[in-house]
Amino acid sequence: MTIKRKRIEMKKRSDLGSELGRSMIEMLGVLAIVGILSIGGISAFQKAMNKHKINQVTEELSGFINELLRYSADWRREISGDYREITSLVDFLVPATWERKGNYIKDSAGNKIIVAVRTDYEPARKKISLSYRFIERDAKSKTDLCMALYEMTKTFADSIWGATPWHRAGDNSATPWAYGNAFCGGRKKCLRDLTFSEMRANCEIFEADDDDCSFAIHFPI
Repeated sequence: MTIKRKRIEMKKRSDLGSELGRSMIEMLGVLAIVGILSIGGISAFQKAMNKHKINQVTEELSGFINELLRYSADWRREISGDYREITSLVDFLVPATWERKGNYIKDSAGNKIIVAVRTDYEPARKKISLSYRFIERDAKSKTDLCMALYEMTKTFADSIWGATPWHRAGDNSATPWAYGNAFCGGRKKCLRDLTFSEMRANCEIFEADDDDCSFAIHFPI
């Protein structure tokens, strides 16, 4: 082999090595980009799934409340006493995706619902009481669900007595009730007038990592 040919062969090998080197760097860059996009995609997917779950449970709860209110005259006439749980009496109203477990109902996301009839005597008034206890432990998920429940209860502004987030271990005086159209005014906050920032501030009591977070909803009957 001539010296010239040897130089040509060596140059080809050098060029080939350079090309392989560039290809490897480019491949690593592509993998890095794919990894970043995958993380972003997973995060977006999780957000979408969480929003879908919240929409589903609030839609189901709204339908369940409508069914309860259809029989408000029966609850007023047949249920006596200061407080009586009626969860076991409403099985036929429970959506197909829910199930009853003892004295409470579990919705499609696992949240617990207790239904009761209570009597207030000053002034005398009977109410259907729903206690919606969150199964979520993540603070943001609980806050998002709490705000969605506020928005759902606004659709019942003409028939609801009031609603409020409730935390067993928290200072519940910091989260006052918001009232329906027939019961608000003066010092009583109207549910329809709650702003985004007010709802978020009220829902922030759920930032603690525990399972004592509920959303209380009362309807006069």
